[in-house]
Amino acid sequence: MKHSDFMQESYRLMYQIEISLKSQIRDSMKSHYGKHWKYKLNSTDNFPNVLFHQLIPYFAKYKPLNHLYTDNERKELYNLILIRNKICHMELINQEQFDLLSQAHSLVLSKSKTSLVKN
Repeated sequence: MKHSDFMQESYRLMYQIEISLKSQIRDSMKSHYGKHWKYKLNSTDNFPNVLFHQLIPYFAKYKPLNHLYTDNERKELYNLILIRNKICHMELINQEQFDLLSQAHSLVLSKSKTSLVKN
């Protein structure tokens, strides 16, 4: 596989992971707290603009999300931060990093209620 194809696939996986996590948070919080969940939490986060590394703590901090990921699964997601940064800054990742990304992608999508873009 060419580097450009490899990185394109890496970006696709990372994009789907990030969008899925945001959807899981938004859907669970909306279901538990209602439409205006952000205001009820008195959160200073601008949720639509929350960065990847800021999403992961939501799953430990908020009760409606606690059951979605175990401590080990959250660690797996934290391990993606370096990989995500490399992808977003157009630095080539290695096969081991790609494998971690693929594993995390499978994990997140298996826990997603909604199917994502399958491009």
